[in-house]
Amino acid sequence: MKLSKELYAWKWWGMVLFKSLNKSFSSPKSRPNLHFLSFHYDFSTTSSPWSDQPNPPISTVVSILTHHRSKSRWGHILSLCPSGFTPTQFSQIALSLKNNPHLVLRFFVFTQRKSLCKHDLSSYATVIHLLSRGRLTSQAQELIRVAVRLPANDLQTKQELRFFEILVKTYRECGSAPYVFDLLITCCLEVKRIDGALGIVRMLLSRGICLKISTCNALIWAVSRSQGVISGYEIYREVFGLDSEKIEMSIKNAKRVRIRPNVHTFNALMACFYREGLFERVEDTWIEMESLRCEPNCSSYSV
Repeated sequence: MKLSKELYAWKWWGMVLFKSLNKSFSSPKSRPNLHFLSFHYDFSTTSSPWSDQPNPPISTVVSILTHHRSKSRWGHILSLCPSGFTPTQFSQIALSLKNNPHLVLRFFVFTQRKSLCKHDLSSYATVIHLLSRGRLTSQAQELIRVAVRLPANDLQTKQELRFFEILVKTYRECGSAPYVFDLLITCCLEVKRIDGALGIVRMLLSRGICLKISTCNALIWAVSRSQGVISGYEIYREVFGLDSEKIEMSIKNAKRVRIRPNVHTFNALMACFYREGLFERVEDTWIEMESLRCEPNCSSYSV
């Protein structure tokens, strides 16, 4: 009998305790902030980047970059995102800042300096597109030189050709312009990637993308200096579509765009022919320049 009374007492106190707890948790003021707890857990107990989180706060970073002071924004981002960004996340943030290429560049440099992102060709392409779009030529070229020298994952494909493919894939998304490919070719020539530059030029011309004449002239000059002026002259004929076979191909392929050489094109060829002692070819080039109604300048007469 005594035992049953004790069990009854314990049962009564259990019901009272249950009602008390239920009432306290149903009150908005006393309910624990579970959302805050889960947020705190995500950032305090895991070192994985935001790609592993269900809702990456890309918009939060963009807001900090655009609305905070330049001195405070970097420290705020560093404290909020200690685990950094994936290249894809970086590109998403950069695209949200496409109308401010200077800020995109500063953010890129910040992530590099603080080791917040292991940039790959894709994130490099995004930055280069946006810098080219904003006509920040020297900054874009500097990053292109770095990108084409990054260790290649595919040893079967030249790094500059792989980077060209990525630039093409991200071209429309970044709202870029063909000018970016001129920068790529120029940088390839500067770092002695002449074969890669030739391959890129041929793919662009076959798709009807018109290059600047200065880019074509730089290619002809580089080939002439490295492989001989005869090879340079062949590239000249190919780039400007002057061979009969090339002209027939351009007729069949409506995408092909004809580019006309200028006086600097012929000056480069004549200078290279002269350097190799091919004086008759200098005269032939002069005649060809006149036949294409290209007026010589002082440099032409000097040669």
